[in-house]
Amino acid sequence: MFLMFKVGVVSGMIMGIAAMILHKIKFTTLDLTRYFGALLTGKASGTVNFISGFIFHLIVSGILGFVYAFAMIRLQISISVVNAVLFGLVHTLISGSFLPFFDKLNPCVAQGLIRPMGYFASKYGVTAVITFVAGHVIYALCIFYIRF
Repeated sequence: MFLMFKVGVVSGMIMGIAAMILHKIKFTTLDLTRYFGALLTGKASGTVNFISGFIFHLIVSGILGFVYAFAMIRLQISISVVNAVLFGLVHTLISGSFLPFFDKLNPCVAQGLIRPMGYFASKYGVTAVITFVAGHVIYALCIFYIRF
């Protein structure tokens, strides 16, 4: 099962780097690494914020690797692009529904230093929602197809 944690971490890294690239080229203003770094550190930017946010994302991604493996085994899901996309969309629905909860916990949102995300990162605009959905589908595709 450690293998699925590792696959989850690598999948989260791919997802996170893709999202960072979209942020850097200004496709979206959404910066999940910064957001989760602020949630953990209370700092809206900086090296500690970035490292904390990125590590948080990788740990959660690793844990979700177990969840994916359990669901795939329990539900006897075959490895296919369609199933991966469906898993990614379910993952998006679940995680996107929790974002307003994180808005309430994030001290930088409360101080007005970072915008709240809202459901599915919708408070950052349409491109953020596209990035959010695509990121989770990419994560699921990686989980389904990465083999060590």
